[in-house]
This record gives sequence, C-alpha cells and structure tokens, in this order.
Amino acid sequence: MATRLIDVMCDRHRDETLTARCWPVTQPTCSDCGPTDDVTWFPGLDPKQELAVHEAGHAVVFQELGIPIVEAAAQPGHGLAGYTTPILEDQFAYASLVGWWAGQSATLHWLDQNGGLDEASTVDAVSVSRTDLDPLIAHVDLNRVATARALADALAASEWPAIEAVATELAVRGRLSGDETADLAEEALPCTVPTREAEDDDTDTDG
Repeated sequence: MATRLIDVMCDRHRDETLTARCWPVTQPTCSDCGPTDDVTWFPGLDPKQELAVHEAGHAVVFQELGIPIVEAAAQPGHGLAGYTTPILEDQFAYASLVGWWAGQSATLHWLDQNGGLDEASTVDAVSVSRTDLDPLIAHVDLNRVATARALADALAASEWPAIEAVATELAVRGRLSGDETADLAEEALPCTVPTREAEDDDTDTDG
C-alpha cells in the first residue's frame, strides 16, 4: 500500500491542513512529522491530468475575474512542471488571491467528480498548491482568506465545464496561450469569460 503524505504528518499539522487548506509549516514537514522520501501523491490518478486541471483552474478563474493571463503550462518532468502567468496589477488584491486559490479548488472538484476526494487527497492537493499560496498568505489579511477560498471553490464548480475543456487540451498540448484558454472556456460556457469581478479588490496587507 502506498504511503500517503497524510500518513507521515503529525496530528497537529494534519488537522491544520484539513481545516484551513493552507500548508501549516514553512518546510515540507516539521520535526514531529515523518520522512516524505517514499510518499506517493494522488496514487492511481494521472499526474499529468491533475497538473492540467490545477493550472486550468487558475487560468479560467483569473480570466473569469477579468484578469488576463499570458499562458498556462502543464508539462510533468520538465523543470517548472506547471504554471499559469496572470497579468496582475496587484498580486495581493482579493481577485488575485481568488485566482491563486482556484488551482487547489479545481483539483478538489476534479477529485470529487472522480470519486477520489478524501482527507488524504485533500492533503495532497494542499501540498501541491503551496507555491501558489505561501507567498500570499503571509501578507494578506487572514480575515479575507476564507472568503477568497469560498469564492474560488464556487467558481471552480460553476466554471467546471470551462476548466475541464482547458485541462483536457492542456494535458495534450502542454501549453496554451491566454487567448487559447479564453477561447476554449468561451466554447464550453458561452458568454461567461470574463464576466465576474471579485467583490472585494481592496484586500488589506500587513506590509
């Protein structure tokens, strides 16, 4: 049986991760957690498809919130395996936070659709989204983090046909331009990209 990340986490960090859906420590694990050398993420699932769904979540939600992107990529085994490059005026704005949350939200929605959503896979999804969220969580007013997460979850659900369409193409091609992702999303959900604006674009920072 594969060793999962949740299996080697200490009780405190496991509970924090499942509750807040943010990675609770600055290192992969703490001194009370076990080694991660033999850990398997998302066993039985296609890692390329998971990566494509994650990046498609970013791409579609950023564009749905009126934030253009340059490109999205999902290329496992090629350096920076997956990334989405939005054109942000303020990386700490509320809409930016929602867009960065959306990768995790899309992954969790995909897992739920495929019958694979449980505590172990939730911890995996939080772990792989660390690089999206860690640079922001330290600076954004934590009172708004939960609302940003909730909006990202809602958008991942409502825009799922668009995310799925972008992810399918991204898994095949490895990279899509912002125009290509917008076109695919528009075909899947006509007249929806971009239409929304996050209600709170003035997220406070602590400096």
